[in-house]
Amino acid sequence: MVTTDAIVIGSLKYRDSSLIAHLFTQELGYRSYLLKGILANKKGKIKASYFQPLTHLSAVVSDKNPDQLGYIKECNVLYSPLHQAGEEVKSALQLFLCELLANILKGESEQNTPLFTYLKTTLGGLDALDQLANFHIKFLLDLTKFLGFYPNTSDMTADYFDVEAGCFTFFTPKGKGLEGQTLSIFKKILGTNFDKAMQIKMTKQQRTEILDTILLYFSFHLQGFYLPKSLPVLHEVFEVF
Repeated sequence: MVTTDAIVIGSLKYRDSSLIAHLFTQELGYRSYLLKGILANKKGKIKASYFQPLTHLSAVVSDKNPDQLGYIKECNVLYSPLHQAGEEVKSALQLFLCELLANILKGESEQNTPLFTYLKTTLGGLDALDQLANFHIKFLLDLTKFLGFYPNTSDMTADYFDVEAGCFTFFTPKGKGLEGQTLSIFKKILGTNFDKAMQIKMTKQQRTEILDTILLYFSFHLQGFYLPKSLPVLHEVFEVF
């Protein structure tokens, strides 16, 4: 058995009374666990409510191979970000982040402490933010540092960002690229911290273009990456910002 912190990436109902929970753990990486009878046993020590998306847990778990379902012996909630997830913006953001992280983290089946710390710190601060419209953009850009493909920033004075090459360039990219005012905003987001990034003003069109560009960037660098189905919902919710 292993004692570890963990972040809930998602869960799904299994048969009538059980759950399969997908967790990104500090000690083991991405793992899945079968919680037998948890939906029927209301008096059990481990509650189904513990496995709301993005909840930060402390747990004692089995150490099985990543491709096998493990089990959870003990579990406690340390922190639950977005606890007011009934709000439209937070609900859409939560859905998008969980779908995206499930897609990305499945390949992270070993301990990756820097990545876990980044997720714990950034997701743990969500509820304290007044402005969320830029969160997912800054979150995804900084996430690439821990996945090994952060944009090359050696020529940030250049006129274009080449998405496929992942670098700034003075030559028009053959494929997708950023330029003009949208590129200026992209540079600002790269070069600042989370708090300041939340204050950067941009139009709906610019925010949509930057996010779509970042997702395309992920697709070039992560095998099997696919666009989240929740993306249109997120775009629609952030139309008001």
